[in-house]
Amino acid sequence: MPGDARQLTHRPGARRFGMNGLHRWLDGLGGLYLEDFDVAGPCNGELGSRGVASWAIDPVAARRLWDISKAMTGAYI
Repeated sequence: MPGDARQLTHRPGARRFGMNGLHRWLDGLGGLYLEDFDVAGPCNGELGSRGVASWAIDPVAARRLWDISKAMTGAYI
C-alpha cells in the first residue's frame, strides 16, 4: 500500500524472503504464509491488515480452485 510504513524497498524485502526461504526452522513445513521473519497469524481480512485471512487458507476453497484450474487448462499434474 502506498504510504504504508510497513512497505519495504527491494533489498529488505528480498532479505526477508531469502532468510525465510533458507532457514532450517521451516524444514518440512509447507503451505504457510510468512510475514517478516515469522509465520503470519490470523487477521480480519481487511485490506492492509497484517496476518493471513481465513479464506486464504481454506482447504476446501483451495481444492475447488485446483479442480477448476485443471478443467480450464487441461493441465493434470
